Amino acid sequence: MVKKLTALDCIKESGCQDFETAFPRVTGYISECAKYDPDALYTATEVAELMEYLFELRRRKKDPRRVEPSKVQVTKKYLQP
Repeated sequence: MVKKLTALDCIKESGCQDFETAFPRVTGYISECAKYDPDALYTATEVAELMEYLFELRRRKKDPRRVEPSKVQVTKKYLQP
């Protein structure tokens, strides 16, 4: 049975802003969920969103000037009509 992956919601609500705190929290959360429903399945989209969020935290640590992907503004026209 496909279930909603709530780990991303949990980590966002917790306020974790760094990879070193967020990653163990997510893995622990998923491990606890697996104890209660070991046959649960999650969509690839939900897993991809979770991984992207975690790796964005890691990228921000390496380059603190990095902005959220949603805040990036295109300043050049790369595709000319």
